Amino acid sequence: MNRATGILTAIALLALPAVAVAAGGAAGHADGGTDWAGVFRHALNLAALLFIMRWALKTPLGDFLKFRRSEIKEQLEASEIAKAEAEAKFAQLQDRLAGFEAELVELVAQVKAEAAAERTRLLEQAQRSAAQIEEAGRRTAEEELRRARATLRADAIDVAVSMATDVLTREVGAADQKRLNDQYMDKLQEVAS
Repeated sequence: MNRATGILTAIALLALPAVAVAAGGAAGHADGGTDWAGVFRHALNLAALLFIMRWALKTPLGDFLKFRRSEIKEQLEASEIAKAEAEAKFAQLQDRLAGFEAELVELVAQVKAEAAAERTRLLEQAQRSAAQIEEAGRRTAEEELRRARATLRADAIDVAVSMATDVLTREVGAADQKRLNDQYMDKLQEVAS
């Protein structure tokens, strides 16, 4: 039976109850008893409706149920896999948590050892820096003292020469200059001969 014939048959079966109601009337008996013919028509309508629904929905409903069954099966398998993975991860976390305290103690000891080594290194570096600064300060002080002495010596010489020049200019006259000049020349001649 092709699809068009099936659809026409379904429409005819759906129209059958309407024809039955039109032929027999919808009202009950005038005497108030049970209308068995109406009950029969309704039962026939129900049977026709159920037959049409079964026939029309047989393939799509079967396909849907097969698809839904396979989908649920896949979801169950996926959830089983996820459950197994979660249980494995939980067990791994439990093991790690059990070793966490020991790991924490080890980590604290390691940090303390690194801090002590860093403190020692910093102290040694500070001592070296302090020694270098002290040596540089000592050298700078010695250099400044040497410069100060040289400056003082030069200033003292300048002052002494200036004072001697002033004294000689005031106290040594032309005759004294001639006599000193002659003495100097005589000594030069003695040294030359």
